[in-house]
Amino acid sequence: MVVRYSDREDKISLNKMAYYLTETGMRNLGGEIQALEKTVRSLESKIHETAESCGDLYHDNPSLNRLHQEIGMFKNKLIEKYKVIREGRIITYPKTVDSVCLGSKVTIEKNNGQFAYSIMGYGEADLDNNQIIYDSPLAQAIIGAKTGQLVDFRINGNSSKIKILKVEPLNGKS
Repeated sequence: MVVRYSDREDKISLNKMAYYLTETGMRNLGGEIQALEKTVRSLESKIHETAESCGDLYHDNPSLNRLHQEIGMFKNKLIEKYKVIREGRIITYPKTVDSVCLGSKVTIEKNNGQFAYSIMGYGEADLDNNQIIYDSPLAQAIIGAKTGQLVDFRINGNSSKIKILKVEPLNGKS
């Protein structure tokens, strides 16, 4: 499903159970899946050798037990990634915005400091570059807010006020 912004819409009504990805996010996810599959194949190729060295019973061979646990962990990660692909919605970022939404860059004032964040789709968050995913606590608190608005933000029992200073579309991202 492709979700596109119209000229009148300023944000997608986000369903908390859905995964919103751009085409870039989907490509990134595909790369993550390939890397995980390669890791699982590599680990599975070691099972026979590990079983031969100390036996194939878990209580006789803790290395084999650890190997099976590791394989299971990576397979669970693969299941999660495939779920995102199966249930994900491909979106494009808006060209214009009048409130904070997925695909916007927002400048806020919090704790007497100014911070700029980009609200990104699934798999595109990069905290080093102030890119946060749309379902992070901060993004959820400010999505829908307009320039000049004061927003209450609560996390871990602490409350603070966030002032929206500027909202603009992400340019060149999708």
